[in-house]
Amino acid sequence: MNANKRYDILFKLKNIQDLPTLPVVMTKLSETIANQNCCAKDIVDILNNDPAIATKILKTVNSPLFCTGKQRIDSLQYAIVRLGFKEVQNIALSTAIVKMFENKKGKLFNIKEFWKHSMFTSLVAIELGKRLPDLKLKSDELHIAGLLHGIGKIILDSYFSDDFEKSMSLSLNGNIPLYNAEEIIMGINHCELGYMIALNWNLPDVAVHAIRFYHAPNEAPEKHRDIVHVINISDYLVSCNDFGISGEVTTPNLNKTSWEQISLNASEVQDVIESVKQNENILASLL
Repeated sequence: MNANKRYDILFKLKNIQDLPTLPVVMTKLSETIANQNCCAKDIVDILNNDPAIATKILKTVNSPLFCTGKQRIDSLQYAIVRLGFKEVQNIALSTAIVKMFENKKGKLFNIKEFWKHSMFTSLVAIELGKRLPDLKLKSDELHIAGLLHGIGKIILDSYFSDDFEKSMSLSLNGNIPLYNAEEIIMGINHCELGYMIALNWNLPDVAVHAIRFYHAPNEAPEKHRDIVHVINISDYLVSCNDFGISGEVTTPNLNKTSWEQISLNASEVQDVIESVKQNENILASLL
């Protein structure tokens, strides 16, 4: 591990003036939803101050992923009731984070392809969760964990692109995982860096630990370990099926314990992939 480079990167990270921060609306939204006495009208009042998030919620609730009827939903309040508070919070959070980086031109990988990979990881995780009833995994937690698991790569690409490029080159030429190459070049990997950013943004615990441990799910806190195992499998399956480009230059490692944890056979996993493929155009439109 390159200890000196790690110190330099952490020092620079601490002093980056334009490092994105979550908008005030997200803080208010999280605080409101945490209040057991809140109602849909309270959430509407907050989201009316952020048209981008409000628009994304209406677009999502009317997509075939959520809409089962023919009548279009134009009421934000009804959309919130239909989706549920936690799902609305996840959509708002993901919209805010994507928006924060929309003007950051990816130097080494396509940002849109990165988010496509992330969205598919989220969807695969949700589909796997449905087939693992004994684990009692929540779809909204799988959603946010899958969507944000690789966020550290965007930080590296945006602010440490030279070292990130060296890491990608070492990963490719040495045929080693990207996070290992990052540790050799920079003394820190995208999982740890993303974890630091996630803590700073006060993201949900399940997302924080998925970001930190999705390459090493056995090390995740026991409370969130099952979800992190599912994210490890989902990231692997999405990468193998070319649903977007995550920035990895080698196929991600498949954790043996994660595979044993899901206890699905090859046919069942293929059913998950086929289900996801049917929603590819829908997800592309939501991007």
